[in-house]
Amino acid sequence: MAIAYNFAGFLVPESKATTALQTQGYSNIQIVDRAWLAIYWRGGAADDVVRFQAQATNPIGQNVKVYIYAGWPFKGATIRSK
Repeated sequence: MAIAYNFAGFLVPESKATTALQTQGYSNIQIVDRAWLAIYWRGGAADDVVRFQAQATNPIGQNVKVYIYAGWPFKGATIRSK
């Protein structure tokens, strides 16, 4: 079961990260990386299975790099600054 959970990051679509950013007012969103192994050791919560890295324009017009952590199947997404 634990091994299968480590690969659950493949099941989370990029659209989950994009939607989380759009909801918070980000624009010009580009997903530039996806990590799915050892997410807890990469800054995620215990129930996160994937980390997306994105470049976007934040609500005050700055270009920023952010991480979006997400779980599967029912956990939402968390945006963190890089």
